[in-house]
Amino acid sequence: MVWGLIGVALSGLGLGLTASRQLMAGGFVPVRVPLSMPQLNAWIGWVHGREFCALSALTAVHAAFHVWRHVRLRDNALRIMAPRWDWRWL
Repeated sequence: MVWGLIGVALSGLGLGLTASRQLMAGGFVPVRVPLSMPQLNAWIGWVHGREFCALSALTAVHAAFHVWRHVRLRDNALRIMAPRWDWRWL
C-alpha cells in the first residue's frame, strides 16, 4: 500500500506537470510553469484515476481482513489497543 500511495502521488505530480494551466499550491503558491501536453495529461489522468481506485479497493479489502481477523478469530490484539471498559464487546 505504501508503494501504491507513492505511485498515486507521482502520477498526480505528472498531472500537474503536463497540465494546460498553472496550478497553485494552497491557492496562492505557483507549483511550476505547466508544460501544456494535453494528450499526455489525458493518459496520466486515466492512469492516476485507475491507480487511485485500485489503491482504495486494496485498502478496503485490507481493512476488512483485519477487522475479520480481530473479531472472528478473537486474537486479543484489539484488547491491547482498547480501554478495559470496552473489552466486553471484543
